[in-house]
Amino acid sequence: MSLLRPAVLLSLLVIVLACAASASASPIGAAASSVHFCNGVSGAVYIVSDGVLTDGADCSGAVTVDSSVNVIGDSAFFNNTKITAIVLPDGLTAIGSYAFYSNTALKSVTFPSSLKSIGNYAFYFTSALKSAALPDSMTSIGSYAFFYTALKAVTIPRGITTVSNYSFARNNALKTVTVPAGVKSIGAFAFADNPALTSVSLPSGLTSIGSYAFYFDTALKSVTIPASVSTLGSYSFAYSNQLYAVKFLGNAPSVASKAFLFIQAGAKAYRKQGLKGYGSNGSYFHGLRVATP
Repeated sequence: MSLLRPAVLLSLLVIVLACAASASASPIGAAASSVHFCNGVSGAVYIVSDGVLTDGADCSGAVTVDSSVNVIGDSAFFNNTKITAIVLPDGLTAIGSYAFYSNTALKSVTFPSSLKSIGNYAFYFTSALKSAALPDSMTSIGSYAFFYTALKAVTIPRGITTVSNYSFARNNALKTVTVPAGVKSIGAFAFADNPALTSVSLPSGLTSIGSYAFYFDTALKSVTIPASVSTLGSYSFAYSNQLYAVKFLGNAPSVASKAFLFIQAGAKAYRKQGLKGYGSNGSYFHGLRVATP
């Protein structure tokens, strides 16, 4: 019997070792993992395991996520300071907590119409983020999700019923907030400390505005409270020191302590005659002077 030549033996050894490594790394029943180029062509890669993007720490520049991804995992791009833009694929349904936490170079995110949820702190301290149109398919936005960004306008998706605590707080460039019909409650500090905020649109059907919800929004001059609102939390508009006109469309809601503390001197509560709970013109309603519009 002839002996195998050394080169053939070496090739066979490489194949055997590769098969052994593959079997060791991917035991029966384990999730299938794959790698994808961050820019779709070459260079740095991110890791996908059973449809979940688990690690994009090495990505930089503009990133287009592969269509096989349906979830961005918790902390997937945590503290990545090199990504400037990201396009998320159709079919993606969830973005995990801390997914893009402190991505300070990230300027734009393209969300798909399939997206349902964004986790807590997902875009926390994405201080360059200027563009992020949220799809109406969404049903959940976590606490602190967009805390300290560069967003200039926010429209809450129609599928959201509760705006979570701190979800859009401390956004220095934020000028307009639109809350659509379907939203029932606004959480504590949800839109607090937004010094450029001048326009807030609240829907009929909204029932509660949480404590500190619009606290320290120092450019806000007027706001209309829908007739459906039954409760205003403590300090809900406190320290919004240019706020001079609050228009109430229904009977007086329950107002917690100091809801209008340190707003503009002489600020008025406007309500139509016949609405109950405000007192007569010239009297005071939680520090606001009652008047007819």
